[in-house]
Amino acid sequence: MGDIVAENYKLIEKLGETAEGKRFLTEDTRLGRRVSLLALSQEFLSHTGRLTALKQAVEQLRHATHPGLRNVYSFESVTNCSFLVAEYAVGPTLLELLRTRSVLHPLEVVRMLALLAPPADYARHWKLQYVDFTLLGIQLIGQGPAESTFRADLLRLPLTAWEHLEPKVNPIDFSLLAPETGTWTGPTTLVRRDLKGGERGSYVRLLSLLAYELLGGPRQKVETASLYTPIAVLTIEGNAVLKRGLFDELSSSVELAQQLAAAVAISNPVASPASGVKATTAARLTQTVPLESKASAQTSHKSALPALRLILGIAAAAIIGFAGYFIFLWLRPAAEVERAPPLRTSETKSSSPAQNILSPPATPTSVPSLSSAPIPNPTVAVSRPGSPQPAVDTKEGVASRAVRLLTGHSGPIRAIAVTPDGARAMSASDDQTLRCWDLQTGQTTQVLRGHTGAVTNVAVTPDGYHAVSTSDDKTLRIWDLQTGQARVLSGHTGEVDSVAMLPGGRRFVSGSHDGELRIWDFETGQTVGVLGPHTHAMVFDCLAATPDGRRVITGLSDGTLRVWDLGTGQTVSVLTGHTALVDCVALTPDGRRAISASWDFTLRVWNLKTYQALRILKGHTGAIAGVAVIAPGSRAISASYDQNLRVWDLETGQTVLIFTENTSKFRSVAVTPDGRYAISGSMDGTLRIWDLGAAGQPK
Repeated sequence: MGDIVAENYKLIEKLGETAEGKRFLTEDTRLGRRVSLLALSQEFLSHTGRLTALKQAVEQLRHATHPGLRNVYSFESVTNCSFLVAEYAVGPTLLELLRTRSVLHPLEVVRMLALLAPPADYARHWKLQYVDFTLLGIQLIGQGPAESTFRADLLRLPLTAWEHLEPKVNPIDFSLLAPETGTWTGPTTLVRRDLKGGERGSYVRLLSLLAYELLGGPRQKVETASLYTPIAVLTIEGNAVLKRGLFDELSSSVELAQQLAAAVAISNPVASPASGVKATTAARLTQTVPLESKASAQTSHKSALPALRLILGIAAAAIIGFAGYFIFLWLRPAAEVERAPPLRTSETKSSSPAQNILSPPATPTSVPSLSSAPIPNPTVAVSRPGSPQPAVDTKEGVASRAVRLLTGHSGPIRAIAVTPDGARAMSASDDQTLRCWDLQTGQTTQVLRGHTGAVTNVAVTPDGYHAVSTSDDKTLRIWDLQTGQARVLSGHTGEVDSVAMLPGGRRFVSGSHDGELRIWDFETGQTVGVLGPHTHAMVFDCLAATPDGRRVITGLSDGTLRVWDLGTGQTVSVLTGHTALVDCVALTPDGRRAISASWDFTLRVWNLKTYQALRILKGHTGAIAGVAVIAPGSRAISASYDQNLRVWDLETGQTVLIFTENTSKFRSVAVTPDGRYAISGSMDGTLRIWDLGAAGQPK
């Protein structure tokens, strides 16, 4: 199949053949992992429209990974051969499961939807147009036996009895690749046409169709004739939820999963497939309801189920009432702490905002007073004994909470950097600007404009006089923070996502989507070294430099981290373990450990001497976009799309504090040099300053 295949991939076995081409199991000899390689057929390659759509989909997927979607690593071409390299997953498809079982129990469908809803909403958010939420496109993988020894009897077990259930969704449905098959009509709805010309619908509708089919519903009638036949094993409420999903009347796939779970819980208060209740199909309801009719199907129930539901509802209300009362009593002390006096500091800044930005930075001092009234929305998680404790500094009797809201940006905050004296912070935003903030007053002291694309990262020089920014416009800029003037640095041919200052501030390193790391001279603005480009295109999403300036650690979109020797330009080590894009990496002050944050919902702590993972930090339920180490280095704070900031003890791997933001997802986070305050950036363009209290101090 070409020299590049022989050089970079070792063929293990042929997996099958489709209209698109031949699929092989291969070993990527460069990264030491097994991958699926699809050698595209000449017929497919001759269709220009489909080939272009495939290339665009691959490029999009490389930058928008999710643990629920199979990773697509690259599209590669050599003479007379083009192939798609993707994650190799082992396990049966939902189609194989349904062939064995014929129909699933509602509780099984609820569990499946709960797992599929997050990647569906993720695909909708990032406008991934070709994700295959069909029986054939969803594979059940996990910590089970290998494919060759997969027990057929496992497929006969209800999904609720599976110890580990992890669906992986094929991110590219080749039948949809023709550009004329569909279009995005708005921020939330994807309208597609299947090969017969029928409307395919949004991902909410696709999951509704999938659930309908798994429950034994005649999917073809819905798709071709818009006729909905009620599912006999569902109540009126359950059928109504499915119909709302088919009508695209629900705001998200998660809402679909939650509403169906609520309806199934009402109709199945005790029964569970895992407890021996066999999933059976009752006789089909004979009436067929037009999908266009929004009136709920009326079925006759000549049993005592309504009365039973009423009794159970009253009992549940009573239990909830008693539980709520005891929780209120339990939480009251924490509420009293929230009314404690505002934070006091031993030192305040007397200079004006203009003086803060124009005068030379002083020697590092304590963080300025931030004793303004707390903002109403953010909250602090309160945990039971043995769980993460509420963010309260009990030594000072002060509630650790967001003490200031910073507004001004109109787009997500990609990155934040704090000046060495802790008095100011720089924020980089998708609105194509940077802002300099006075942390004492919360006011913007400068707005830096010039980039023509999203500003993706920012770093401040050790003297605090300058900042370096990166952008999707493929440039870097060196900003004079006294005058607001900038020098433009060109050289990268792709979006520039990351930058890190080297010790002394005379040089810095940038990483780009063009697969290059560039070393720049601060004074001249010239490139003094280039690492790359590489045969296997690398997308550098983040990087950090060691305190001695000899190495940089990069996070890549394929889930790996690489350690580079800046002297030789060679890769020292490849750190593997993450299953999705690594969005941020931070180092402890001594340079001995690195903490990586990934979209697989986990962080990993790495030993930079042995290059081994010391521990995996789990707790977030969304992609983790930022991490920062808290001085003196025994703890770190992470920012996630799950709307939580978590403070971690790096020695134990446990969460010690949780901050919650109720209005937007977190996109970035930074910490003041003394470890007392964290500054978070959100998707809605706001920043918040959080009082970490004693979070930076080991117990």
